[in-house]
Amino acid sequence: MNDVLNQPPQVLQGREYTRNGMGPWRIVLVFNEAPIPDSPAGRWGHLLMRGLVSRGHLVSAVCLGSASQASQMTTYLPRDQYDWTFVQRDKGRALSVMHKVRSWLRHFGDCLPDEFTQAVRRQVAEGCDIIHVDQLAAGWGALPYASRAVIFHLCIYRADLALEQFTSWRRRLAIWRMLRAERYLCRRFANHIAITDRVAEEVRKLAPAKRICVAPISVDFEGWPFISDAQRNHSEPRISLFTNARWTPGILAVRRLCGSIWPRILAAVPNAKLQLVGPGMRSLIEIIGSVENLEAHDYVEDIAPFWAQAGVLVYAPEVGTGIKTKLLEAMAYGVPIVTNAQGAEGLGFIHGEHAMMAEDDEPLAKHATDLIRNPELQNHLRHSARHHLETQFSAEAVLQRFELCYASFLSGK
Repeated sequence: MNDVLNQPPQVLQGREYTRNGMGPWRIVLVFNEAPIPDSPAGRWGHLLMRGLVSRGHLVSAVCLGSASQASQMTTYLPRDQYDWTFVQRDKGRALSVMHKVRSWLRHFGDCLPDEFTQAVRRQVAEGCDIIHVDQLAAGWGALPYASRAVIFHLCIYRADLALEQFTSWRRRLAIWRMLRAERYLCRRFANHIAITDRVAEEVRKLAPAKRICVAPISVDFEGWPFISDAQRNHSEPRISLFTNARWTPGILAVRRLCGSIWPRILAAVPNAKLQLVGPGMRSLIEIIGSVENLEAHDYVEDIAPFWAQAGVLVYAPEVGTGIKTKLLEAMAYGVPIVTNAQGAEGLGFIHGEHAMMAEDDEPLAKHATDLIRNPELQNHLRHSARHHLETQFSAEAVLQRFELCYASFLSGK
């Protein structure tokens, strides 16, 4: 499992050794989100930094975040064990006209203070083997080192927004800026790690001459504990979906579930409940209209109780690239999954073994209905999916893959 994360950090000063050609290396991590487990955007960064340090690499991080996250950084990444520089976001600060113009031209660079780029420069000046830019949004901070840095892609916006329905000229302009920045940064950076093969294909379309490697993400199983069979509530069948209702793939998934899949489930199981959780959910439901037996929640402080109530996760997106974190969470907590090929991208699911899969609304609804009525099938899927997660997406396996990518880039291949 994630035993690698529980090993004490190694102090390598004055020692040189090689572990199967995989280092140790001096690695600078560049995050546009604070790498803390309390933040959905920071969980992967937290695992990556801890994992690389525990595997013997000399790691320094430059991260961006809110004022409240600064103290959390000290809690989760103690200064005596981890080397990091924290820079507060520009929101609320008085910005110069030049800074505002630059922020507008550099989408994803909004609210990126000069101190962030300066902190990256200081770390690189100390010498390093790898500059890992975690997600495209942090790319502007490491742009001077694009010829040698590695940028990690969790998704590709040009594909995620393929079915975007523009509601205003402001939205159209924002999307244009986003896609322009994505294209520019992909072409500027020499080395890319894509979370799935499909994301790698999309990056290759934007930057065909660049070096591209594939590596998934992992999860910290301690933060997402498996729900025991005894804790599962089968007396109140509940279909659930956790997603960002402000992002096109999430919006389309909610519309599809509420408009076509859910009515079919409800007709077969009249006492079933629908639980929708995620940013912007209530506003989206107001637009969709009345949905029977629905509980909708926006931001929640603790997501775990909602997962405990989730009988079956139904997520069938029409668009969306990369590994879907909501499915990793479902696998970790032990919530059986009904999805399609888009939802299962990069997860290696086998239908009937790790999840129930279909492409059309009718079979998706039938799979969900069958699962509601069959606790034994639920338990088979959720235990199998958890085992699949622990074996294929453990910290050990994923970090080894990242090391292979780093080694490939360093060798110039």
